[in-house]
Amino acid sequence: MARLEGIQSRLYSGHYHGGLRNLEAKVQEELILILKKEELMWFQRSRAKWLADGDRNTRYYHLKTVSRRRRNNVVMLRDDQGVWIEESEQVHDLVNNEDWFQTDITYPVLENEDIAMLAASITQDEVKHAVFCMSPWKAPGPDGFPAGFLQHS
Repeated sequence: MARLEGIQSRLYSGHYHGGLRNLEAKVQEELILILKKEELMWFQRSRAKWLADGDRNTRYYHLKTVSRRRRNNVVMLRDDQGVWIEESEQVHDLVNNEDWFQTDITYPVLENEDIAMLAASITQDEVKHAVFCMSPWKAPGPDGFPAGFLQHS
């Protein structure tokens, strides 16, 4: 980090030459790689800690539970006018607003032709077409046979 700052301060002070810009890019790439490795290390350590102490009645468990409870708690919400509501009773009223459920919502309706098509019997040609459109040797069906078995029979 100090090396990168030194290179950048020299570049900004006017001591510019082509190699210095290339060196800056190289050092930045190294720094990014180191930071990613450090992040991965801390992530893996937290997972190992959870595996070791996870659900046991430990201080770590209680800290994680309190942290999750705080993160999942809704403290304030924004209403329809864009005003933030912080009072717990007002937040409760905003969430339980009956007007939201009484609005005129229209749902799409199927046409009679679509209903008739969906209710019609399935023909052998439709089944054959569906079977032959499947990838032959992908995951097997519920009977354990892949579509290729049916396509060759």
